[in-house]
Amino acid sequence: VVGLIVSFLGKIISVLIYVLMGFLRYNGFADAAPVVMGWVIVRDFVNMLFIVVLLISAVATFLNADHDLHVKKVLPNLIAAAVLINFSKMIIGLLVDASQVVTLTFVNAFQASGVGNFAQVLGLSDFTTLTNAAPTTNGNRVSTAPEGSNLIFDVLLTYMLAMGMLVISIGVILIMILFTVGRIVGLWILLIVSPAAMFASCMPKKLQKMFGSLEHEFWDKLIGLCTGGPIMAFFLWLSFATVRSAQ
Repeated sequence: VVGLIVSFLGKIISVLIYVLMGFLRYNGFADAAPVVMGWVIVRDFVNMLFIVVLLISAVATFLNADHDLHVKKVLPNLIAAAVLINFSKMIIGLLVDASQVVTLTFVNAFQASGVGNFAQVLGLSDFTTLTNAAPTTNGNRVSTAPEGSNLIFDVLLTYMLAMGMLVISIGVILIMILFTVGRIVGLWILLIVSPAAMFASCMPKKLQKMFGSLEHEFWDKLIGLCTGGPIMAFFLWLSFATVRSAQ
């Protein structure tokens, strides 16, 4: 019964590895339907904010109320924002694609071993192989287990150890799948709100308050998600390469 459970857990790991590889190889961020529709809506809304900023700048210039909001200082920023907003998806998309190139380089390196031979790479097959018998010269098999050992207990302990390793492996793979899915969704969201982030980065500090901490959080999240994929793929490749070289 325990052996069947171990075999079932091994099949679950194989399925999860295929799922993880599928998410790791995903590379359609800028062309995803939510990004295409959401980015257009955010871009059009941000473009309407140009009128608001121009009105504020015109009033401040007329009243000579605030030097930072003078039209001579705001207008160049608006011109730069107009360019960045309408090319924001392409700019952020290039950064994401660069991250994916590094990620896929490591994924392709360990894909064959990770998908087809995961149990062999981790050495889990050794736990389910009994080596307590060896052939003699007359064709009979004699036990090589230590004298007084309980064979049933040894087999059960072996399977329990294998089960424990499989459960831990399943938990780790599930965490990686959740991180990869969260990374994909997070990059979708960043691509969608990229026009607002570009607009906020070009505005004077007093007008940036309208967007709160969007600018800083946007770039922090983008850097974290863009580097998270390659880092995870690198350590996966390193783990597989280290274990295989030790075999």
